[in-house]
Amino acid sequence: MKADNKVRWHGRRAFLAGAAGTVVALPALHSLLPRSLWAQDAPVHPQRFLAWMFPCGIPNIDRWKPEGTGTDWQVTELLEALAPVKQHVSVLSDLRNEGRGPDHTYGVGAFLTGRLINTGNNTMGGPSIDQVIADGLQENGTGAAVHSVQLGIQENVCEPNIVCFPNNNISYNNGGNPITKRGSAADAFDALFEGFTAPEPGSENAAAERRARRLSVLDGVIADTGRLGPALSYTD
Repeated sequence: MKADNKVRWHGRRAFLAGAAGTVVALPALHSLLPRSLWAQDAPVHPQRFLAWMFPCGIPNIDRWKPEGTGTDWQVTELLEALAPVKQHVSVLSDLRNEGRGPDHTYGVGAFLTGRLINTGNNTMGGPSIDQVIADGLQENGTGAAVHSVQLGIQENVCEPNIVCFPNNNISYNNGGNPITKRGSAADAFDALFEGFTAPEPGSENAAAERRARRLSVLDGVIADTGRLGPALSYTD
């Protein structure tokens, strides 16, 4: 906590520490910036990449695929929700990755790689696009402290006469090998915040105790949240 023109602020990357080993990352709240920055442009938001798929296909491609090219594409029934942001959206049509079955295994493996399984060495033969993007952000100095986090379920689903890994993973490293996904929320939280654990003696033990008691991290910062409230604007 520091003073700047009588305004109490925590900084853009501030954390609320309510108990040893418990932290919560704050968003970029305007009220908590030093007054000298209030008139400046808002900070640039981190870039995000989101991918989702329909693993069993869609019932009618005509209800999905738009007419037109470039920025002049026409909103279809299944893309109607994108109408308000249409000017910011590009739709890529007629992409295919055909030629092998079983469809589910090859389709999931090709989702973010655009490749078929290399049966010679049982890899995807190259990285998935999410890893290419994450690498590029890191190289440009705009990446987050955590390169990427892979989330999923632990089930091992296989189809007959084919390797199982493409049916259970969508992210691949530069060698085309699957990147292990995290199947629990607690594991994912530790991956994101373990580097920000409060440095007080015994903080690791406190964090382990909190996990054992299955408490939310929010349980440890209730008091700090109440003290922070009066410093925030209505919008924040």
